Amino acid sequence: MSVLPKEIAYSSRPASLPKGTSCISAVVAPSNGNTFNESGQIIFDLPSRGYLVPESMYIRYRYNVTTVASASVVVRGTPVYMPFQRLETIIGSQTVESITNYNQLAHMLVNCRMNIAQKVGYSSALGIGTAASTFSFSDVNGRTIPDNATTAFSVSAPLGSLLSGCDHLYPLKYSPAVRLQLTLDSISNIFTATTLPTSASFSLSNVELCFDMIEFSSEVDMAVASMVDERGKIMIKSQSYLSSGQTAAAASSGSLEFIYNLRLASIKSLFLYPSGTHTNSVNKFIDALDITASNGSYQFYVASLPYPPRPLSTVLAKNAILTELSSAFGPTHDLLTTNFSITPVNFAYTNTATTTNTAPGMFFVGVNTERLSSNGVMLSGISSQNSPISLRCDLSTSTTNAQVLQVIALFDAIIEIDVANKQAAVLQ
Repeated sequence: MSVLPKEIAYSSRPASLPKGTSCISAVVAPSNGNTFNESGQIIFDLPSRGYLVPESMYIRYRYNVTTVASASVVVRGTPVYMPFQRLETIIGSQTVESITNYNQLAHMLVNCRMNIAQKVGYSSALGIGTAASTFSFSDVNGRTIPDNATTAFSVSAPLGSLLSGCDHLYPLKYSPAVRLQLTLDSISNIFTATTLPTSASFSLSNVELCFDMIEFSSEVDMAVASMVDERGKIMIKSQSYLSSGQTAAAASSGSLEFIYNLRLASIKSLFLYPSGTHTNSVNKFIDALDITASNGSYQFYVASLPYPPRPLSTVLAKNAILTELSSAFGPTHDLLTTNFSITPVNFAYTNTATTTNTAPGMFFVGVNTERLSSNGVMLSGISSQNSPISLRCDLSTSTTNAQVLQVIALFDAIIEIDVANKQAAVLQ
């Protein structure tokens, strides 16, 4: 018997939400103050009610910057994320997520998940550019601050975390108390200037965490509470990032191997962020520079297996590294829908390069390590629980400057919630 196509299946009735369903737009202010300075902390305590809509979470705040004459102050990278050196998620009394160099990670994600047109369209919220009257397509990184003035501008952007990566609504009402904690970076890491910190001072004000909460009727809550397994728990799949850095000294050459003690059950992708350190790298840790000087190769090892199987050569196929990077952000059959903001100038910078604030180095290396690229699989990546991750760099040309080789792992995480006892644990 033939089946009618859905386009003319008029008898089917659209599903409806249960009675009593409502959406609340929550705005949470920090619980530890109103104004925040360098190296401080911003703490958000989430309400213990309703169900958090993961993809709705974003942060908004106001930059306040005071400069002196001829200071040449510029906010590096993607300004909205630059103040945040670390993001921590605390459930109950347990820190279940801690992302160091969060500003660096967020800058990479913005430039690997948004194309230039998208960045231009969202530039005001990201804090990118200069005065609105002089904005151009070349102003898609950094932000110039006027000299000898007090400048204030607002920014806003999604706040990626373990909670915002959940594939289901997160039940705040059944969870222990949830806290998000942001640690601010030093002024010398946030800004580029002729003399820091004497040439500028800054603070953040009007900081707010925004998200949607869904509330259901008591009947729905009872149904959710009955979905527990034999241990009385429900499981939510999520994902997050973990990073670690190793320093490659100046005048390094030959085959170098760096060990990273990142123990994870399911690694979906691995990334290398080779940060700049020298004077001409004006964006410092935001610049990603090719340490091989286009004369070497990169390869990851996990449990003695190479990823990718053949080293990524910067001599024979340097631009193929971009295709591998695209694969690390999505299924290999969907490469042409990749949204990058990496221009040939950004990608070509090497160990000795002179970068600019508007054109930082973006030589990112990434590989896909999923065994099966499917959202339906709970743990689809490779495991490093029994062995560390190593990065092998072959340098046929000696380095002139030291670099910090930051390895970032995208991994699966499982949040287990004990509904009856309001306890939670994260498996990663």
